[in-house]
Amino acid sequence: MIYGIWCIVTGGRTGRRQAWLNEDGTIVMFSNQSEAQARADELNRTTNGPNATATFRYTVQERN
Repeated sequence: MIYGIWCIVTGGRTGRRQAWLNEDGTIVMFSNQSEAQARADELNRTTNGPNATATFRYTVQERN
């Protein structure tokens, strides 16, 4: 199985949007679900600060 991190962003200036996590335009993929979950957990902890105007939610999903 291959896993990706799905990101849903709500609020801010553009409302709701969602996409696969990517770095430099390339979707980030993991061959190990626990590695993907560790990264998603880290992003959920560090992205949503007290002064944020948007809310980010990262979840692990299987990719085809």
